[in-house]
Amino acid sequence: MWVFRPLQTVFLLAILCTLAIADRERVNVDAELTEEDDELDYELPFDYDNEMEQTCLNTQPIAIQLGIDALIAVYAYSNSNISTIAAIPVGGSGLDKYETSMSIMRQKYAQKNDIHKVKQSDEKYSIGSVFGSVRSWINSKTGEPDALGARIEAEDADSELEINDEFIRQGFVEAIYALKKQAKEESDIEIGSASIIYPQFFNERQKMLVEEAVTEATLFSSRITKSMGTAQDLINYYASVIDDDFHGDFAQLEPLKNSLIIDYGMWNIDIETYGRRCKVKCSLDEMGCGRIAATLWQEYTSSNEALKRNIELGAPITKLPQAFVIAEQMIRVPQNAETSQDEADHYMEWPIDLQGWWIEEPEQELVLRWEDVEAAEAAYIERFVSILDGSLDCMQRAEGKSIDNVILLGNRFCRPIMRNIIRKSVGEHVKIIGGNDERDIFIAVKAQARYALMMHELVMSSPGCDHKKRPDWVKDEL
Repeated sequence: MWVFRPLQTVFLLAILCTLAIADRERVNVDAELTEEDDELDYELPFDYDNEMEQTCLNTQPIAIQLGIDALIAVYAYSNSNISTIAAIPVGGSGLDKYETSMSIMRQKYAQKNDIHKVKQSDEKYSIGSVFGSVRSWINSKTGEPDALGARIEAEDADSELEINDEFIRQGFVEAIYALKKQAKEESDIEIGSASIIYPQFFNERQKMLVEEAVTEATLFSSRITKSMGTAQDLINYYASVIDDDFHGDFAQLEPLKNSLIIDYGMWNIDIETYGRRCKVKCSLDEMGCGRIAATLWQEYTSSNEALKRNIELGAPITKLPQAFVIAEQMIRVPQNAETSQDEADHYMEWPIDLQGWWIEEPEQELVLRWEDVEAAEAAYIERFVSILDGSLDCMQRAEGKSIDNVILLGNRFCRPIMRNIIRKSVGEHVKIIGGNDERDIFIAVKAQARYALMMHELVMSSPGCDHKKRPDWVKDEL
């Protein structure tokens, strides 16, 4: 034992000397920092005072959702008072660059990630051509094919769709300006800043293009207020900021609990799971509820001789999707207004409005039969359930148990169909959040508005803000 004591003593003295030197250097540094004339030996990469002033003046509790189907802006006056100040459907709004960019970016995302796609046949009236025609109508108020529809019809199905960054950025700029204009004209609110939500299929480059567009569209977005994310991110991390009286079940969700999120639109559906050991992202092209009308369109044009003959004579194909979509929706309208949507009555048939379409005289009377709608719906549900089962296989194998919660984002008329699919695939035990009414489309953007309000209040209460310089819209709230 005596052999090691000198070594221990030397080691202890070395430690004490090191601590003494470090303490003396710390005292010297503290003394230097207390000198009034001393300056920092580095410069901030931005004008802090100016940015802080701009942040105080421009931070608004506004959230904007850049969606593939709609553009939405909401304003959070308080935690319990969140109002829509602008809402623009993408189709038919004149935002051709935005519409084309969003559709192509999503297609490329699906192709890159080897995600399920509807196989297109070589038939003249294949499912692919049906969807191209239906989407052309649904994306245009006038019924004329839009830029994307025309491009899809002109190109081969397997060809690579390409758009450059400048085209995408200009589309974002036009979309933001359109929201700002509508908010000013209809809600008398000038959007000066906002938190942005973008689709989950955006890559890092596309996110940067959104930031560039925000700047070009004179939308203030500081380091403090900027909070971009997907709807799924918001649901997972900001569940507590959802209105208590608006799908309050979100407050009970645990971040790591096994959950399934289905974001459905007319044509595309995004599926995402959250689990401890398995996370799955799946985008289904042309598997939205519009597929039912497209199937009906295909069947009727294949079996009805009058339709086939008039198409061959040159009757416009682009009008047929409009007629079938409307007929399918109208045949589902409950005859008893007091009946809930899940148990709604339906009409046995509904006329398909093709007035002025026929080339041959006299014009034919064509009706949509409920048994055909029911058969197309059953086929759609069976196809979707099989796809969903495959998507959830990883979760079930990795977690050893089934999904606990399903969150539905969407506002289409096929909400009952989506709930039926979930029950068949996931099980009767699952808790379904959303999928009840039109408000579901606002779940994510309202959550982001709550977050924007929180940041707004935090900024406005900071010591660096000159409250005398508050803009009028802030003073009006106080």
